Parts: sequence; C-alpha cells; structure tokens
Amino acid sequence: MKKLYYFITGWTILMPYFLMSQSHSLEIKGKVINSVESIAFANVTLYHTNNKTRTGDITGDDGSFRLIAQQGEYKLTISFLGYQKWEKSINLTD
Repeated sequence: MKKLYYFITGWTILMPYFLMSQSHSLEIKGKVINSVESIAFANVTLYHTNNKTRTGDITGDDGSFRLIAQQGEYKLTISFLGYQKWEKSINLTD
C-alpha cells in the first residue's frame, strides 16, 4: 500500500501548521503529497477527542487544504483511495 506524506509550506514534513485568528479559532493549513506529486481530492478530517467529526476538507488540485477549529485536542486524519491512512494527534492552543 502506498503512503501519503503530509507537507506544510514553510515547515517540516508531518508537522501541522497553526495560525490564530482574532475570533480565537485556529487555522490548520497543509498540503498532501506522495513521494512524487501532490494528491488532489484526498479527505482531510479533524476529529474531536470524543471521535465525533469536527470539520473536514478535500484537498485541491495542488493537494492543499485548510481547516478552522477551536482550541482543544483533536485527531487529524488524511485518507485517499489506494493509500495508507495517515493519523496524528494534535492539541490546538494559543
């Protein structure tokens, strides 16, 4: 099974990038790639610690995505048909 790589512009591979807006919501932006190219139409989902879906997005043509969430503990998952699911626990704080 192929592996997905999670790339954040200006950061390192497999690390989420957080920005805080004035409404105390946090923005998570990233790009999903494999070893050669960006992955378009991958599912990106942010689950709250109680495993209820909080928010989600589908990557664009360039593999990029953007999620908005409140502070808290989440599990970020990225999946695409034919690839191994990628998961990471994250804690959104100021």
